[in-house]
Amino acid sequence: MDSQTETLHPVLQDVLTRNDAQIPAERRDALAAFATAYTRRLGDEELAETTADQLFGLVRSTFEFVDGRGSHPSAVRVFDPDPNVDGYGVVGTVIECNVDDTLLLVDSVV
Repeated sequence: MDSQTETLHPVLQDVLTRNDAQIPAERRDALAAFATAYTRRLGDEELAETTADQLFGLVRSTFEFVDGRGSHPSAVRVFDPDPNVDGYGVVGTVIECNVDDTLLLVDSVV
């Protein structure tokens, strides 16, 4: 275990442990890097309000969406997450956009 891993919040460490146990070997490094980047700005208070199961489900679902875009210019997904399908649930609807960074990006998406 390297020094960077040792300083992770326990929930984040558990997410990476689940990644190692549940993701095929050829995708583990990519998902681990995505998970680290995706969660890097979450504070201890936010992490205390979620479980490793929920966070891993969210990270995995979002990674699959982003990774599935391929060479398409954009991808949009609107859905009500189902814990049995998506690995996490929320109150309300999720809208995800995956587009290249461009001028007036928010206006373009809206």
